Amino acid sequence: MGAEVNVKENLKVWQLLSEINKTGNLTDAAKSLDIPLSRASKLINQLEEELGYTILDRSKKPALLTWEVKKLMPYVQRLLCNWKFISSPEFIKGTGVRKNLEYSLTVSFPVNSDGTKFINSLTHICRTKYPNLQLQFTSDCGETGLLSGAADIAWFGYRPKHEELFWVPSGYQFTFPMASKKYKKRFGIPKNIEELKNHTILMRQMSNGSYYPILENGQHSIDLSSYSQVFLGDASVCKRMLIQGEGIAIDIGASFVDEELESEEVFPILTGWHRPPWPISIACRKENKNERIVQDIIEMIRDWYTRPGRDHWIYWYKRLQIPSENLPGIYLPFGWRKELNQ
Repeated sequence: MGAEVNVKENLKVWQLLSEINKTGNLTDAAKSLDIPLSRASKLINQLEEELGYTILDRSKKPALLTWEVKKLMPYVQRLLCNWKFISSPEFIKGTGVRKNLEYSLTVSFPVNSDGTKFINSLTHICRTKYPNLQLQFTSDCGETGLLSGAADIAWFGYRPKHEELFWVPSGYQFTFPMASKKYKKRFGIPKNIEELKNHTILMRQMSNGSYYPILENGQHSIDLSSYSQVFLGDASVCKRMLIQGEGIAIDIGASFVDEELESEEVFPILTGWHRPPWPISIACRKENKNERIVQDIIEMIRDWYTRPGRDHWIYWYKRLQIPSENLPGIYLPFGWRKELNQ
C-alpha cells in the first residue's frame, strides 16, 4: 500500500472550502458536492490538523469559515480555476487554444462606463473570430476577483498593483461635474467653485481603485474630502441619486448618463473644472498573458476604448460646447485636443 496522501493535496477538500464559502455552511456544501456529511467533516478536521490553524468557527451555528480563511478564498478559487483549465483534455499545451470545444472567458468592465455598447461590440467581433468562445461579462471585479478567477480579463480605472497581474495601458479618462434639472429646481446650482461646498457631492466610494477627491481647472485645484456634504457610493447609486436630484456628481462618466445628457435632464456645471485624468488599464493574470485568445481580447478592448471611446468623448465635449481651451491643463491622449477643436 502506498503512502497516504495528505488531505491538503486532495483537490476535493479545496472544492469543499469553496462550496462552504458559497453556501455558508458545511451541510449544504457537502450536499452540493455529493459528499457524505461525515466525510466532509473529516476532511475539514484533517485539513485543520495539517495546516495548523482553525478553518471553521464552530462557536457559530452553523459553523462558518474563519475570517483568516475567508481572506485566502481568492487563492483557493484560483487553484480550482487553474485545475479546471489544465485538466481539459482538449487543451493544446503551450498555445492557449482549445480545439473544437465550447469554452468561456469572463470579462469585467467598470460599471461607470457604457457597458451595453462595449458588450455588443466585443461579442460581435469575437463571434466571428472565435465561434466556439462563450463570452461572459461581469462588472468591477477588482484585482481580487481577477486573481480568484471570477474574471479572466478586467478593465480597470487605475494601474493594478498585484505582482501576479499583467496589464497594458489603454489611455486615460476624465469626468466633469454634473447636476440634474431636479437638483437645480430644488437647490439651485453653484455659480462658482467656492459655492460647491454648500451642495451635496456624489462620489465613487473609497474602495474604488480610481477614487480621487480632487477637482482641477488649469493650475487650480480643490480637495473635496474635507467637504461636509459628501455622499460615497458605487457608480449605479451615484447615477440614480444624480438623476433624482439628490446631489452633484463628480466622477460619473458621460457614457454612463448618455440618455440623460441627450435629453438635457442632466447637464455639466462649473465649466472648466474636472477630475484629473486617471489611467485605464486592461489586465489579466500573468499566467495567461501569453495565450493568444487573451492577447486578442485585450487588444480588442484597447481598440474599442481608443477609437469609439475617444470619439465618444470628442462628441460630448463638442455637444456640450466645452472647447478644449476652456479646459486648461486637461490631458487628452491620442491627439484628442486637436480633434476637439476641429
